[in-house]
Amino acid sequence: MLSLLASLNMALVSFFNLIPLPPLDGGHIVGAVYEGVRRMIARVRGAEDPGPADTARLVPLTWAVGGLLVAHERHFDCGGYRQAGVAGLTTR
Repeated sequence: MLSLLASLNMALVSFFNLIPLPPLDGGHIVGAVYEGVRRMIARVRGAEDPGPADTARLVPLTWAVGGLLVAHERHFDCGGYRQAGVAGLTTR
């Protein structure tokens, strides 16, 4: 039963990852926040609206954050979760 639920969960998660839903996509959220911060700074300075941001300029930041996450995972080894063989479960 648990195996069936796990398989169903993986199937649904992988299916929804194939559908590009902008409100649920983290990249779109970061781009919108970046544009909002730029507009707020321009408004405070009294400048005109800077327009849409070039989100391709955020790619180096994405690589840096991804690298930090990988380094963190390798350094701390997920607190022993890998030893159990199942994500989220620990051996005692």
